[in-house]
This record gives sequence, structure tokens and C-alpha cells, in this order.
Amino acid sequence: MFKLSLLKIIDEAVLPVCLVFASKIAGVLLAAYFFNLRYDSNQIVIFLKFSEAAATKTANSFALILMLIVILVGFGFVLLKAYYFHESHIHPKSSARLAKLKLDNLIEGNFEIYHQAISWLAVLWFVFFLGFIQFINGEIYWWLLTVTLFLALILTSILYLDIKKEKLFTQDVNY
Repeated sequence: MFKLSLLKIIDEAVLPVCLVFASKIAGVLLAAYFFNLRYDSNQIVIFLKFSEAAATKTANSFALILMLIVILVGFGFVLLKAYYFHESHIHPKSSARLAKLKLDNLIEGNFEIYHQAISWLAVLWFVFFLGFIQFINGEIYWWLLTVTLFLALILTSILYLDIKKEKLFTQDVNY
């Protein structure tokens, strides 16, 4: 039976959290630059205060889009490994081909893959709830919150189907 390790989840969450945090800052700065949004120059970069509500909405929406792209790339890579490079169901020919190309480190087991997936999933749902709070405050567009929810539900479902396929949380007892 597969056991989750809180310490391993925290360890695997460091990279997704840092990437998403950096994409949030980059998104706000890029939105300010590309859309010529005015902000108070005395503010710390992380806490830019825009002069207009529309500028805040544009910057936060652009940053959320960038955060979702980072999550889709990172989580998509983990799901790709779960479906195609999982040691429990990779085809022997594929495994041999990867070893020949010296890419056999792509093949991972349950412990690595599912801790990474849970970390990315937690970050995704955190970003959704952050977006929900920003939507309530009028700081992002409604359609972007809908897209975020849709992506969160789809990626959660894909991970659930893979976990169900692996039957990780069922104990098989043979007497």
C-alpha cells in the first residue's frame, strides 16, 4: 500500500511554490510594462499599488494567467511521467530505449510521482482560492476564475484516474 509522507510533500512543493511565486511577480511586472500601467514607484516590487482599479485588475489577471501556464507545464510534466514513465506500467521496450538513451532517470515510482503530483495539485488549488479572493475583491476577471476552476477540476480528475488505475489506496490481500 502507498503511504504519503508529509515531509516529502513539503520537499516536493518547494519548486512549484517558488516557480508560481516568481511567475506572479513577473506577471505583475510584465503587465505593468506591456500595458503601461501606472503604479506608485515608492512601493516594494511585490506589493505594487496601481493608481486605478482597472490597472490592478489587468495586472492581477495577467499574473494569474502566467501562474496557470507555469502550473500547467509543471503539473503536465508530472502527469506525463505518471502516465508514460511510471515504473509500474512502462513497457519493457520503452524502458530499454530510455536506458539506451541514458534517460532512464525519467522512470519513477509511486513515491516520487504522486508526491510531486500532490504538491502541484495543492499549489493549483491554492492559486484557485487566491484567484477567488481576488475575484471577490474585484481584482481579476470572472472568466479567468472560471478557467482556473475548470483547469483545477480537470487536472484533479486526471490525477484521480491515474491513482485509481494504480489502485494505490486499496489493499490487495490474498489468503
